[in-house]
Amino acid sequence: MRKRYLFLSTVILGMSCQNDISQAEKIITTNESFLDYQNKLEIFERAAKKSKSDSLWSRYKMASADVQAQIPGRALFSIRNYMDVFDSLPHRQEASISLLSAAVVFEDELNDQTRALKTIQLLLDNYPNTKIAFRAEKYRDLVAMGNDSLVLDKIHNWQTKRN
Repeated sequence: MRKRYLFLSTVILGMSCQNDISQAEKIITTNESFLDYQNKLEIFERAAKKSKSDSLWSRYKMASADVQAQIPGRALFSIRNYMDVFDSLPHRQEASISLLSAAVVFEDELNDQTRALKTIQLLLDNYPNTKIAFRAEKYRDLVAMGNDSLVLDKIHNWQTKRN
């Protein structure tokens, strides 16, 4: 009787674990709108906890960070999740992507260009000569010069080529 109870409880627990993960995958793959932030955030957080020893952990952690970046007042939590991915998986591609994402949140959501530039520099130091580093360099120029001056430079270059 005990074996049967243990088996049934294990099956039920396994099914509940899979439910959060399957819900998280559904949200990611169907590109559902992020209108129901709190519910989706909880699903991603539970899926990340349940897949901690799995390669999907970084996927759910970054999805959670993406959702948090869109919620007013949650930008720092978003950055914390991105940095967790970088700290935990420094030799995987997700680490460089998470650093660039953190830099974007620093700049766009917190208007903190200094920390955005430091985060980009961390990315460039740790992952030179990668596609993400190339994108980060362009983003660094955009952040460092500011949006207005970059647009003015492009207009000036266009006018110079035309004449």
